[in-house]
Amino acid sequence: MHTQTYTLLLLSTIIKQTSILYKGNGENIFISQQPPVISSIMGNGRRRSISCPSCNGQAEGNKLLAPLALACGADGSIFVGDFNYIRRIFPSGNVTSVMELSNNPAHRYYLATDPVTGQLYASDTNSRRIYQPKMLSGARDLISNGEVVAGTGEQCPPFDEARCGDGRKATEAQLLGPKGIAVDKNGLIYFVMEL
Repeated sequence: MHTQTYTLLLLSTIIKQTSILYKGNGENIFISQQPPVISSIMGNGRRRSISCPSCNGQAEGNKLLAPLALACGADGSIFVGDFNYIRRIFPSGNVTSVMELSNNPAHRYYLATDPVTGQLYASDTNSRRIYQPKMLSGARDLISNGEVVAGTGEQCPPFDEARCGDGRKATEAQLLGPKGIAVDKNGLIYFVMEL
């Protein structure tokens, strides 16, 4: 007697035009009829200290100082730019600090992840550099966990293409306040500079 085994893969699909989620088990969810829901995944309304001695652990209820940037990782993690710390919230709900940036003076920075590799990048307007963490978890020294991928730290004079790095290595480029950042599927990094 010959027995054949089949595996049934349940797939779900959403039709954007009708706002209906067709689940693989036959159930349909009418998204337009669902109430909008907002929930906190991190923070408790109180501010953490600048040194952040208890930044790791459960994200829910963990203090924030000044959240200024967000990025989503390929694995479902959320990266939070929390003033001088870049923190990673895992899908499990745990949070860990990934990298520490200078806290003097206060400044803005931006985050993006590579959609294929999940590598995180930060464009820092104050230091005029773009960084990537060497490790996305488990780093012991958060200050030295940042690796420069673009920028010398020197300010690029406006409209001076010879010194602004066009056509040279990214680490040899002088930048002028890099703002915003995006990474495409080929790993190319795009950012905007002040003029």
